Amino acid sequence: MQLIRVDSNSEERSAPHWMVTFADMMFLLLAFFVLLFSFSSIQQSKFSELAGSMRGAFGVLSSGDTIRIHDQASVPSAEEIRIAVQHGLMLSGLEELSARISPSGEQMQIVSTADEVRIRLSDQLLFDSGSDSLQPAAHLVLDDLGELLNSVESEVIVEGHTDDVPIRTARFPSNWELASGRALTTVRELNDRGIAADRLSATSFGEFRPITSNQSAEGRAINRRVEMRVLLPSPQTLAPSSGSES
Repeated sequence: MQLIRVDSNSEERSAPHWMVTFADMMFLLLAFFVLLFSFSSIQQSKFSELAGSMRGAFGVLSSGDTIRIHDQASVPSAEEIRIAVQHGLMLSGLEELSARISPSGEQMQIVSTADEVRIRLSDQLLFDSGSDSLQPAAHLVLDDLGELLNSVESEVIVEGHTDDVPIRTARFPSNWELASGRALTTVRELNDRGIAADRLSATSFGEFRPITSNQSAEGRAINRRVEMRVLLPSPQTLAPSSGSES
């Protein structure tokens, strides 16, 4: 009987199998975010041009019709792709953090639109009642948020919100001051975590921007919050200025 010798060191010399799967996953994620960004920037006029060109390719148009389909403006630049990937990874990290901190969504919510990513934090997660001083556990939350926000270059607007229960103290004559104090505290903490000051701003809405009714204790708890708005750059801000063209 013939014996077959197996080299026991062959697997040690090759890359671990998990690295192949991990590399494939990262490549697919990159491709997904690039395609997602490209699809989100398609204009109706570009779509009509493409549809017309398809019809022309199949002989639907008359021979005298010509449609231009190659438009440099419709192709994402390297900078647009880089920023889209950055924000896609940040959004993924924010959603993972929200699921870990607040699985029910009561203390942390992530709302994403075409223009911004909005991070909603319950006041109970950050502050004691009627105070603008951070709770000890809030520093860990802001550590994670600071790391994620440092991965992008966008402007961050921090908003302070309260419920409609009046407050009258020497430090906080009204809800305006309470909401402002909480927003400014959050801004300072983000700045301490490396986010550039020229990217940060704070604003106070007091009790005047509720997201639900203040008629119940649950509703008032939802309205007492700090929101971070991470603004996404528009295509106009990424486009090169006309003065730079030769």
